[in-house]
Amino acid sequence: MAKVLPVASLWTKIFCEYYYGQQEQSFARRASEVAYFFTMLSSAVSAVSEDDSLCVAAVDQEGGKAVRCGIAARRLTQTTRGGHFGDDDWNDVLARGELGLTGGDDLALLYLWNFGVDCECRNRGIATGVMRWLEERASSGDIPCGQVDALGLLVYRTNRPAISLYEKLGYRVVERYVDPRWQRQAERGNTGVERKLLMVKPLCGQQVSTL
Repeated sequence: MAKVLPVASLWTKIFCEYYYGQQEQSFARRASEVAYFFTMLSSAVSAVSEDDSLCVAAVDQEGGKAVRCGIAARRLTQTTRGGHFGDDDWNDVLARGELGLTGGDDLALLYLWNFGVDCECRNRGIATGVMRWLEERASSGDIPCGQVDALGLLVYRTNRPAISLYEKLGYRVVERYVDPRWQRQAERGNTGVERKLLMVKPLCGQQVSTL
């Protein structure tokens, strides 16, 4: 629990820098920062307090032990996917369409719902190291929420640096997935909503098709 506040602060900082830039200090930014911090705080608390979730933080040992990277993840199954994935996405795109699980096994997906690295510490291999650390433990079941078949995450389509990183780590875009929020707005003629892509990396010998 000691890292909950620093992780929430880091996620908030990354969010505001992504949308407003590093220099802008407008009232709109400050208002968004306050609101988003409490959202991220709730997310971090949930990740460390629920049995099916976890929160990983990378700490700078030489910089006052500041948190430089944070990931929140949740183990999702057919019965616990909640509001993260709808029936069509889970059943047709993931469980049967993309991962091709056999034997009637229920898909267990480690869904990374928050991930970010401090802008001052990027391009140092921190993100790669943390992602690989998590993948190794997820493959062996050495995480609090248990073993999973695959890792998955959502990323903005315009975030090319992040997409490139995930592709190098073996993640692939699930082409059949359509961001439901973006689709709803697009059907109303609102093209200002950024579209998210779903990227998945299978574990434990599972195969993935991106077509």
